[in-house]
Amino acid sequence: MSAFVIFVALLLLASTGATVQKLDVLNTEFGLAIYKQLTADPEVKDIFFSPISISTALAMLQLGTNGTTEDQINRAMKFDTLSQNENVAALFRDLNAKLYNASNNYTLKSANRFFGSKRFPFRQTFLSDMRDYFHAEPEYVDFTANPEGSRVHINDWVGNQTDDKIKELMAKGTVTKSTVFVLANAIYFKGQWNMSFNSTMTSTLPFRSKGQEAKVSMMKMLGQTHRYGISTKWNCQILELPYTGYVSMLVFLPNEPDGLPQLESAINSIELNSLVKNLTKRPVDVYLPRFELKDVSIKLADHLKKLGMTDMFVDGEADLSGIGGAPGQLFISTAVHQAYVKVDEEVYSFAKNMDAYTMNDSSR
Repeated sequence: MSAFVIFVALLLLASTGATVQKLDVLNTEFGLAIYKQLTADPEVKDIFFSPISISTALAMLQLGTNGTTEDQINRAMKFDTLSQNENVAALFRDLNAKLYNASNNYTLKSANRFFGSKRFPFRQTFLSDMRDYFHAEPEYVDFTANPEGSRVHINDWVGNQTDDKIKELMAKGTVTKSTVFVLANAIYFKGQWNMSFNSTMTSTLPFRSKGQEAKVSMMKMLGQTHRYGISTKWNCQILELPYTGYVSMLVFLPNEPDGLPQLESAINSIELNSLVKNLTKRPVDVYLPRFELKDVSIKLADHLKKLGMTDMFVDGEADLSGIGGAPGQLFISTAVHQAYVKVDEEVYSFAKNMDAYTMNDSSR
Protein backbone atom coordinates (compact mmCIF):
# COMPACT_ATOMS: atom_id res chain seq x y z
CA MET A 1 0.00 0.00 0.00
CA SER A 2 1.18 3.54 -0.76
CA ALA A 3 1.05 6.81 1.16
CA PHE A 4 -2.38 8.36 1.39
CA VAL A 5 -4.26 11.46 2.52
CA ILE A 6 -6.89 11.40 5.27
CA PHE A 7 -9.55 13.99 6.04
CA VAL A 8 -11.93 13.71 8.96
CA ALA A 9 -15.08 15.44 7.73
CA LEU A 10 -17.85 16.79 9.90
CA LEU A 11 -20.98 16.46 7.79
CA LEU A 12 -23.31 19.23 8.88
CA LEU A 13 -26.98 18.59 9.43
CA ALA A 14 -29.30 19.45 6.57
CA SER A 15 -31.08 21.81 8.95
CA THR A 16 -27.94 23.90 9.35
CA GLY A 17 -28.43 27.42 7.97
CA ALA A 18 -27.01 28.27 4.56
CA THR A 19 -24.66 30.88 6.00
CA VAL A 20 -23.19 28.42 8.52
CA GLN A 21 -22.73 25.92 5.68
CA LYS A 22 -20.86 28.65 3.78
CA LEU A 23 -18.61 29.13 6.81
CA ASP A 24 -17.95 25.38 6.76
CA VAL A 25 -16.87 25.68 3.10
CA LEU A 26 -14.57 28.59 3.99
CA ASN A 27 -13.01 26.49 6.76
CA THR A 28 -12.40 23.69 4.24
CA GLU A 29 -10.73 26.10 1.81
CA PHE A 30 -8.57 27.51 4.59
CA GLY A 31 -7.62 24.00 5.74
CA LEU A 32 -6.54 23.04 2.22
CA ALA A 33 -4.51 26.25 1.92
CA ILE A 34 -2.65 25.41 5.15
CA TYR A 35 -2.25 21.80 4.00
CA LYS A 36 -0.57 22.90 0.75
CA GLN A 37 1.74 25.19 2.71
CA LEU A 38 2.78 22.23 4.86
CA THR A 39 3.32 19.84 1.95
CA ALA A 40 5.64 22.41 0.35
CA ASP A 41 7.76 22.66 3.52
CA PRO A 42 10.70 20.20 3.30
CA GLU A 43 11.10 20.24 7.09
CA VAL A 44 7.57 18.89 7.64
CA LYS A 45 7.33 15.09 7.69
CA ASP A 46 4.03 13.91 9.14
CA ILE A 47 1.08 16.24 8.62
CA PHE A 48 -1.89 16.23 10.95
CA PHE A 49 -3.81 19.31 12.03
CA SER A 50 -7.30 20.60 12.75
CA PRO A 51 -8.44 23.43 10.44
CA ILE A 52 -11.47 24.18 12.63
CA SER A 53 -9.19 24.58 15.65
CA ILE A 54 -6.92 27.05 13.83
CA SER A 55 -9.76 29.01 12.25
CA THR A 56 -11.63 29.23 15.57
CA ALA A 57 -8.55 30.66 17.26
CA LEU A 58 -8.12 33.19 14.43
CA ALA A 59 -11.79 34.17 14.69
CA MET A 60 -11.22 34.84 18.39
CA LEU A 61 -8.21 37.00 17.59
CA GLN A 62 -10.17 38.82 14.89
CA LEU A 63 -12.46 40.17 17.62
CA GLY A 64 -9.53 42.24 18.87
CA THR A 65 -8.06 43.44 15.57
CA ASN A 66 -8.55 46.68 13.68
CA GLY A 67 -7.34 48.30 10.45
CA THR A 68 -5.00 46.43 8.13
CA THR A 69 -4.48 43.62 10.64
CA GLU A 70 -8.21 42.85 10.59
CA ASP A 71 -8.36 43.17 6.80
CA GLN A 72 -5.55 40.64 6.37
CA ILE A 73 -7.32 38.05 8.53
CA ASN A 74 -10.60 38.64 6.70
CA ARG A 75 -8.98 38.23 3.27
CA ALA A 76 -6.93 35.15 4.18
CA MET A 77 -9.90 33.45 5.86
CA LYS A 78 -12.29 34.79 3.16
CA PHE A 79 -14.48 36.29 5.86
CA ASP A 80 -14.73 39.27 3.49
CA THR A 81 -16.93 37.15 1.19
CA LEU A 82 -19.65 37.10 3.84
CA SER A 83 -22.28 39.84 3.78
CA GLN A 84 -21.78 42.90 5.98
CA ASN A 85 -24.64 41.95 8.31
CA GLU A 86 -23.11 38.54 9.09
CA ASN A 87 -21.14 38.50 12.34
CA VAL A 88 -18.17 36.13 12.00
CA ALA A 89 -18.00 35.36 15.72
CA ALA A 90 -21.75 34.65 15.82
CA LEU A 91 -21.41 32.27 12.86
CA PHE A 92 -18.65 30.37 14.67
CA ARG A 93 -20.86 30.22 17.75
CA ASP A 94 -23.69 28.71 15.67
CA LEU A 95 -21.35 26.30 13.88
CA ASN A 96 -19.81 25.13 17.14
CA ALA A 97 -23.26 24.66 18.67
CA LYS A 98 -23.97 22.12 15.92
CA LEU A 99 -20.60 20.40 16.11
CA TYR A 100 -20.44 20.15 19.89
CA ASN A 101 -24.06 19.11 20.40
CA ALA A 102 -24.23 16.63 23.29
CA SER A 103 -26.88 14.59 21.42
CA ASN A 104 -24.41 13.68 18.65
CA ASN A 105 -23.27 10.05 18.57
CA TYR A 106 -19.63 11.00 18.90
CA THR A 107 -17.56 12.93 21.39
CA LEU A 108 -16.34 16.29 20.17
CA LYS A 109 -15.25 18.74 22.83
CA SER A 110 -13.70 22.17 22.68
CA ALA A 111 -12.00 24.17 25.40
CA ASN A 112 -10.84 27.76 25.06
CA ARG A 113 -8.83 29.64 27.65
CA PHE A 114 -7.50 33.17 27.68
CA PHE A 115 -4.43 33.58 29.90
CA GLY A 116 -4.01 37.30 30.49
CA SER A 117 -1.51 39.38 32.41
CA LYS A 118 -2.71 40.70 35.76
CA ARG A 119 -0.94 43.96 34.91
CA PHE A 120 -2.52 44.72 31.52
CA PRO A 121 -5.84 46.60 31.04
CA PHE A 122 -7.90 44.45 28.67
CA ARG A 123 -10.97 45.95 27.03
CA GLN A 124 -14.17 44.73 28.64
CA THR A 125 -15.92 44.43 25.27
CA PHE A 126 -13.25 41.97 24.13
CA LEU A 127 -13.56 39.93 27.32
CA SER A 128 -17.35 39.76 27.08
CA ASP A 129 -17.25 38.84 23.37
CA MET A 130 -14.80 36.02 24.10
CA ARG A 131 -17.20 34.65 26.72
CA ASP A 132 -20.38 35.13 24.68
CA TYR A 133 -19.18 33.75 21.36
CA PHE A 134 -16.45 31.26 22.28
CA HIS A 135 -17.02 30.40 25.96
CA ALA A 136 -13.41 31.49 26.54
CA GLU A 137 -12.98 32.36 30.18
CA PRO A 138 -10.06 34.60 31.19
CA GLU A 139 -7.51 33.43 33.71
CA TYR A 140 -5.08 36.03 34.98
CA VAL A 141 -1.44 35.16 35.63
CA ASP A 142 1.66 37.19 36.45
CA PHE A 143 3.85 36.88 33.37
CA THR A 144 6.06 39.76 34.54
CA ALA A 145 7.01 38.31 37.92
CA ASN A 146 7.04 34.64 36.94
CA PRO A 147 7.13 33.96 33.18
CA GLU A 148 8.46 30.41 33.52
CA GLY A 149 5.90 29.49 36.17
CA SER A 150 3.17 30.90 33.92
CA ARG A 151 4.42 28.80 31.01
CA VAL A 152 4.37 25.64 33.13
CA HIS A 153 0.87 26.50 34.37
CA ILE A 154 -0.41 26.91 30.79
CA ASN A 155 1.17 23.60 29.77
CA ASP A 156 -0.48 21.92 32.77
CA TRP A 157 -3.87 23.21 31.57
CA VAL A 158 -3.14 21.92 28.06
CA GLY A 159 -2.14 18.52 29.44
CA ASN A 160 -5.33 18.33 31.46
CA GLN A 161 -7.45 19.15 28.39
CA THR A 162 -5.72 16.50 26.25
CA ASP A 163 -5.41 13.64 28.76
CA ASP A 164 -1.67 14.41 28.92
CA LYS A 165 -1.21 13.59 25.23
CA ILE A 166 0.13 17.12 24.65
CA LYS A 167 2.32 18.15 27.56
CA GLU A 168 4.73 20.77 26.21
CA LEU A 169 2.77 23.03 23.88
CA MET A 170 4.59 26.14 25.08
CA ALA A 171 8.32 25.59 24.69
CA LYS A 172 10.85 27.25 26.97
CA GLY A 173 11.41 30.87 26.02
CA THR A 174 8.00 31.40 24.41
CA VAL A 175 6.66 33.13 27.54
CA THR A 176 8.61 36.18 28.72
CA LYS A 177 8.18 39.14 31.05
CA SER A 178 6.70 41.14 28.16
CA THR A 179 4.00 38.52 27.47
CA VAL A 180 0.51 39.85 28.20
CA PHE A 181 -1.75 37.30 26.54
CA VAL A 182 -1.78 33.60 25.63
CA LEU A 183 -4.79 32.23 23.76
CA ALA A 184 -5.16 28.44 23.97
CA ASN A 185 -7.70 26.42 22.00
CA ALA A 186 -8.15 22.65 22.47
CA ILE A 187 -10.28 20.23 20.47
CA TYR A 188 -10.88 16.60 21.40
CA PHE A 189 -12.59 14.08 19.11
CA LYS A 190 -13.50 10.48 19.83
CA GLY A 191 -15.68 8.60 17.37
CA GLN A 192 -16.98 5.07 17.16
CA TRP A 193 -16.46 3.28 13.87
CA ASN A 194 -19.73 2.50 12.12
CA MET A 195 -18.12 -0.78 11.07
CA SER A 196 -15.10 -1.77 13.11
CA PHE A 197 -11.96 -3.54 11.92
CA ASN A 198 -11.37 -7.11 13.11
CA SER A 199 -8.12 -7.05 15.09
CA THR A 200 -7.50 -10.76 14.39
CA MET A 201 -7.07 -9.90 10.71
CA THR A 202 -4.38 -7.28 11.30
CA SER A 203 -1.02 -8.37 9.89
CA THR A 204 2.35 -6.93 8.94
CA LEU A 205 2.41 -5.70 5.35
CA PRO A 206 4.54 -3.30 3.27
CA PHE A 207 3.67 0.39 3.11
CA ARG A 208 5.30 2.71 0.57
CA SER A 209 5.94 6.41 1.06
CA LYS A 210 8.29 8.83 -0.73
CA GLY A 211 10.14 6.04 -2.50
CA GLN A 212 10.71 4.04 0.67
CA GLU A 213 9.03 0.91 1.96
CA ALA A 214 8.32 0.02 5.58
CA LYS A 215 6.57 -2.84 7.35
CA VAL A 216 3.45 -1.70 9.20
CA SER A 217 0.52 -3.21 11.09
CA MET A 218 -2.17 -3.24 8.40
CA MET A 219 -5.81 -3.34 9.49
CA LYS A 220 -8.28 -5.09 7.20
CA MET A 221 -12.00 -4.90 6.52
CA LEU A 222 -12.93 -7.14 3.61
CA GLY A 223 -16.06 -7.23 1.49
CA GLN A 224 -18.03 -4.60 3.40
CA THR A 225 -20.07 -1.98 1.55
CA HIS A 226 -18.66 1.55 1.61
CA ARG A 227 -19.11 4.79 -0.30
CA TYR A 228 -16.31 4.74 -2.85
CA GLY A 229 -15.19 6.64 -5.92
CA ILE A 230 -12.42 7.10 -8.48
CA SER A 231 -11.04 10.43 -9.67
CA THR A 232 -9.31 10.26 -13.04
CA LYS A 233 -8.29 13.93 -12.74
CA TRP A 234 -6.63 13.41 -9.36
CA ASN A 235 -5.55 9.86 -10.31
CA CYS A 236 -6.72 8.40 -7.01
CA GLN A 237 -9.35 6.35 -5.22
CA ILE A 238 -11.60 7.86 -2.53
CA LEU A 239 -13.11 5.91 0.35
CA GLU A 240 -15.47 7.07 3.09
CA LEU A 241 -15.17 5.31 6.46
CA PRO A 242 -18.02 6.60 8.64
CA TYR A 243 -18.13 6.97 12.37
CA THR A 244 -21.48 6.92 14.12
CA GLY A 245 -23.12 10.31 13.84
CA TYR A 246 -22.26 12.98 11.30
CA VAL A 247 -18.53 12.31 10.99
CA SER A 248 -16.58 10.40 8.37
CA MET A 249 -12.96 9.66 7.60
CA LEU A 250 -12.19 10.29 3.93
CA VAL A 251 -9.19 8.35 2.59
CA PHE A 252 -7.54 9.38 -0.70
CA LEU A 253 -5.23 6.71 -2.16
CA PRO A 254 -3.06 7.64 -5.19
CA ASN A 255 -3.10 5.08 -7.99
CA GLU A 256 0.67 5.38 -8.42
CA PRO A 257 3.22 4.62 -5.66
CA ASP A 258 4.76 8.09 -6.12
CA GLY A 259 1.47 9.87 -6.87
CA LEU A 260 0.99 11.64 -3.53
CA PRO A 261 2.59 14.99 -4.57
CA GLN A 262 0.35 15.16 -7.66
CA LEU A 263 -2.73 14.46 -5.53
CA GLU A 264 -1.75 17.03 -2.91
CA SER A 265 -1.27 19.77 -5.50
CA ALA A 266 -4.58 18.97 -7.25
CA ILE A 267 -6.92 18.91 -4.25
CA ASN A 268 -9.31 21.85 -4.05
CA SER A 269 -12.49 22.42 -2.06
CA ILE A 270 -14.95 22.67 -4.98
CA GLU A 271 -13.94 19.39 -6.61
CA LEU A 272 -13.52 17.78 -3.19
CA ASN A 273 -17.14 18.51 -2.27
CA SER A 274 -18.33 17.27 -5.67
CA LEU A 275 -16.36 14.03 -5.41
CA VAL A 276 -17.65 13.29 -1.91
CA LYS A 277 -21.26 13.92 -2.96
CA ASN A 278 -20.90 11.53 -5.91
CA LEU A 279 -19.39 8.58 -4.03
CA THR A 280 -21.40 5.40 -4.58
CA LYS A 281 -21.89 2.33 -2.40
CA ARG A 282 -20.06 -0.85 -3.36
CA PRO A 283 -18.16 -3.71 -1.69
CA VAL A 284 -14.57 -2.68 -0.95
CA ASP A 285 -11.59 -4.51 0.55
CA VAL A 286 -10.06 -1.97 2.93
CA TYR A 287 -6.42 -2.08 4.04
CA LEU A 288 -5.51 0.76 6.40
CA PRO A 289 -2.36 1.12 8.52
CA ARG A 290 -2.82 1.28 12.26
CA PHE A 291 -1.02 4.43 13.30
CA GLU A 292 -0.36 6.91 16.06
CA LEU A 293 1.13 10.36 15.59
CA LYS A 294 2.51 12.09 18.66
CA ASP A 295 3.61 15.70 19.12
CA VAL A 296 2.92 16.77 15.54
CA SER A 297 3.79 20.44 15.91
CA ILE A 298 3.29 23.21 13.35
CA LYS A 299 4.92 26.63 13.53
CA LEU A 300 1.79 28.43 12.44
CA ALA A 301 3.26 31.91 12.18
CA ASP A 302 5.32 31.11 9.07
CA HIS A 303 2.36 29.61 7.23
CA LEU A 304 -0.15 32.28 8.27
CA LYS A 305 2.25 34.94 7.01
CA LYS A 306 2.44 33.20 3.62
CA LEU A 307 -1.36 33.39 3.45
CA GLY A 308 -1.18 37.16 3.93
CA MET A 309 -1.60 37.51 7.70
CA THR A 310 1.65 39.38 8.30
CA ASP A 311 0.97 42.51 10.34
CA MET A 312 -0.18 40.79 13.53
CA PHE A 313 3.31 39.30 13.94
CA VAL A 314 5.17 42.61 13.48
CA ASP A 315 6.12 44.75 16.47
CA GLY A 316 4.78 48.27 15.87
CA GLU A 317 2.54 47.32 12.93
CA ALA A 318 0.06 44.89 14.49
CA ASP A 319 -3.23 46.56 15.39
CA LEU A 320 -4.64 44.49 18.25
CA SER A 321 -6.04 47.53 20.00
CA GLY A 322 -9.45 45.85 20.26
CA ILE A 323 -7.86 43.65 22.92
CA GLY A 324 -6.21 46.52 24.76
CA GLY A 325 -3.56 49.19 24.48
CA ALA A 326 -2.82 51.38 21.48
CA PRO A 327 -2.37 50.34 17.82
CA GLY A 328 1.12 48.87 17.41
CA GLN A 329 1.54 48.14 21.12
CA LEU A 330 0.62 44.44 21.06
CA PHE A 331 1.87 41.86 18.57
CA ILE A 332 1.86 38.07 18.33
CA SER A 333 5.28 36.60 19.05
CA THR A 334 4.40 32.89 18.85
CA ALA A 335 1.70 30.84 17.12
CA VAL A 336 1.89 27.06 17.46
CA HIS A 337 -0.46 24.18 16.69
CA GLN A 338 0.16 20.72 18.11
CA ALA A 339 -1.81 17.55 17.49
CA TYR A 340 -2.06 13.93 18.53
CA VAL A 341 -3.99 11.22 16.71
CA LYS A 342 -4.49 7.49 17.06
CA VAL A 343 -6.34 5.21 14.65
CA ASP A 344 -6.72 1.49 15.37
CA GLU A 345 -9.08 -1.47 15.04
CA GLU A 346 -11.12 -0.58 18.08
CA VAL A 347 -14.47 1.09 17.76
CA TYR A 348 -12.95 4.50 18.13
CA SER A 349 -10.41 6.87 16.74
CA PHE A 350 -9.39 9.98 18.58
CA ALA A 351 -7.53 13.17 17.96
CA LYS A 352 -6.40 16.00 20.21
CA ASN A 353 -5.41 19.39 18.83
CA MET A 354 -4.06 22.48 20.56
CA ASP A 355 -3.46 26.03 19.35
CA ALA A 356 -1.61 28.70 21.28
CA TYR A 357 -0.97 32.33 20.39
CA THR A 358 1.44 34.33 22.54
CA MET A 359 1.04 38.10 22.54
CA ASN A 360 3.74 40.49 23.73
CA ASP A 361 3.64 44.16 24.72
CA SER A 362 6.32 46.07 22.79
CA SER A 363 6.24 48.90 25.33
CA ARG A 364 7.77 46.69 28.03
